[in-house]
Amino acid sequence: MTIKEKVKPSYNLQKLLSAFEHLEYPNFVWIKEKGIYTYISQYGYDITKMDLIGLSDRDFLPKQLYEQFLYEDNYVIFSQKPYISTSKVNLNNCIYHLKTQKLPIIENNIVTGILGIVQDISLETKVLENINDANFIYLDIIKEITLNNSGRKLSGYSDMQKNAFILFESFLSRSVFGNGNEVKTLKHLFYTEKLPELFNNIDFDITFEHEILNKIFYFALMLILSLLTQEVRLSKYYNLPQKLSFVSENSKELTLRFLSTKNMSFPTNYFTLAKCLGMEITIFEDGTTNKAIQLNSR
Repeated sequence: MTIKEKVKPSYNLQKLLSAFEHLEYPNFVWIKEKGIYTYISQYGYDITKMDLIGLSDRDFLPKQLYEQFLYEDNYVIFSQKPYISTSKVNLNNCIYHLKTQKLPIIENNIVTGILGIVQDISLETKVLENINDANFIYLDIIKEITLNNSGRKLSGYSDMQKNAFILFESFLSRSVFGNGNEVKTLKHLFYTEKLPELFNNIDFDITFEHEILNKIFYFALMLILSLLTQEVRLSKYYNLPQKLSFVSENSKELTLRFLSTKNMSFPTNYFTLAKCLGMEITIFEDGTTNKAIQLNSR
């Protein structure tokens, strides 16, 4: 008897599935039996916004994609071999690029199901479709902010602010991939992004009618979120509401003025990214709690 024959795993299927629940973004797994979903881990629920258990691909996917997945599933079943593919899926009006490895679940030499291991590669695909210097810095920043803040709890802030690094990714993405040279009023941008709701502890003292370049506005929000993830309080006293001023001298300049007891610190790649986007960051500190960050578009 070989070592492999002597050693048997001590876990059962349910224990294995419970381990899958700890998979983090951007990965998830599913199991299909006879074309029907019998299991899907958490991130799969998050992007589909539906309970897939008991459904088939035909129930929620367009015909062309359903037929592609059916072909792949049949290949796995009849060949008893893995199949790796990439797909572009529209789920809830959001485009996802998914890389899926399909593995046969074999019992008594018969494929009784398929295990799908899925990776959301939307971010990498977006970067490859728009290759420039800013994109590579963008990826570095995303990896850094995710590693530094995964699981971190920002005490004293709302649930939305505790997930500041998720919002950070959204606003950073708009700075890099959005229509950055479009000019809109601060009022339009504030209410489009529902900022009074997202940052309900911050009092934005702004002139709403001033116009600003989109990329400056979103980059400024990225810097604010970066400060929050560093647990920098944007007020002199912790028991006072946070106050933050957006002062736009013209559409190509924006100044953030606030009070903070901590020194401001941003990674070097933030300044490099700003330069790649045609912007410049200037930090003002007078040795007290008075702070200011200015963003200029050259």
